[in-house]
Amino acid sequence: MRDNNLLRYLRILTEEEGKGIRRHLEQSNPKLLPLFESFLKEGPNYVAEEIKEERLAKRAYPGWAYNEQVLRNRNTELRQALEDFLAQQELRERPLLRQTLLTARLRKRVPSAAFEKNLERQDRALNQYNLALDGLFLRFNRYMLELDAASTSQNEAELPLLQEARHRLDENYLAWHLFFELDFANRKRYLNEQLGRPELNLQDNYWAGILQRASPALQLFYQLYKLETSDAAPEEKLAGCKVLFGQLRKQAPNVHTVDVRELFTALANFVAYLYNRRISSYGKLLLRLYRWGHEHSLLVEDDYLPHSFLINLVITAGMNGEPQFATQLLQHYEPYLAPEVHRATVGFCAALIDFYSQKYRASLQKLEVLDMPQAYDFSVRRQSLLLRIAYERFLAGQCDSTKVEDRCRAFDAFFQRDAHQVSKTLREKYLNLKYFVRSMTYYRVDPNCKVTQNELITDFNRSECIAWEWVEKHLSQLP
Repeated sequence: MRDNNLLRYLRILTEEEGKGIRRHLEQSNPKLLPLFESFLKEGPNYVAEEIKEERLAKRAYPGWAYNEQVLRNRNTELRQALEDFLAQQELRERPLLRQTLLTARLRKRVPSAAFEKNLERQDRALNQYNLALDGLFLRFNRYMLELDAASTSQNEAELPLLQEARHRLDENYLAWHLFFELDFANRKRYLNEQLGRPELNLQDNYWAGILQRASPALQLFYQLYKLETSDAAPEEKLAGCKVLFGQLRKQAPNVHTVDVRELFTALANFVAYLYNRRISSYGKLLLRLYRWGHEHSLLVEDDYLPHSFLINLVITAGMNGEPQFATQLLQHYEPYLAPEVHRATVGFCAALIDFYSQKYRASLQKLEVLDMPQAYDFSVRRQSLLLRIAYERFLAGQCDSTKVEDRCRAFDAFFQRDAHQVSKTLREKYLNLKYFVRSMTYYRVDPNCKVTQNELITDFNRSECIAWEWVEKHLSQLP
């Protein structure tokens, strides 16, 4: 069988969705239920090359004369039934979107009483709803539906309606512009290319007026945008981040959960970026942010947590001297990882926790037996961890300096292959880590080493480096 959307849907269905689809098929199309059950026996991976269509058909419909075209037609029907069910589930969970679609359906009907009543219901729903960013579009769309309705007259009486629609359009533009700028600000730190984009002058009186009337969520996005684009020193930005974190906690009950999650993520990314500019207090603030996000269930969305985010959580807890909290996070969130990276992520996080607990041999053993996917988050971070483990084991007398040198050479070879197209800035930070590990090792083993401790510290202060607190600590410990 060739891979197709039906198999892709089956791979990601939750157990609850599977039960719901069974009920949906029983009521709407019972002939597809045996086929759905037959497909389920091919899970959970649904490897297309291993699925035989004739086997599927005979298992679903015993005694049925196999016909390839008939089966394919039913596969198509089953795919469409799954799509209908998933779309209906989304509408049940988003009543405002359902109301918007119903209003749109009725807007051209005459007489217009049904449309007008539904428009009133939509207004009530909009007023009761802490609008997420996509909800702002629904508010704008509400006015466009009314302008497009059969009952709307084309005269001066519609001017207030047009003015309100324009205000909502600009509110949308401002909100999504800020959201994009914050997302881009995070991504551009790891990209080699920059994006050309139009400037938005938020000091303009018109945009300032939009902000004054804006929702708490939009005002918080704007405060974070000002922090991101400020020329203030990192120490001053730290105070601003703390104030914004306090405002976020205070306003969270008045802001849609989607927006709280987006604001939390954007603020955490910004704090992590500033921590990497070598202000250790940002690391402590980052841990406070993650702990708050954990306590308020902001880290998981749709029963899914990106593996890179879990790795970041474990690293942040570990580097702040809380390996036990890192273990709690790993145990709590590992069920939400994607199946294809679950084992590797859990193993790698366990190796990180051993490293931060100073169990270097155990950490190395976990990395050596771990079958890790060829993905950026694993490969690059694995190299960094192996390099630091080698140096720590050298200091503890568990290996000699040649093991550190072997690891430095492997590190060089990895970045020469550049299989993951690491950005120039990030590549330089990782290579600087290797430089300091190699230099500190030579300093300790070579009595004729010409580089002094002060010179290495000067080099460190002039360069950017991954795991900078770890490097700084070991530089200070050189004899």
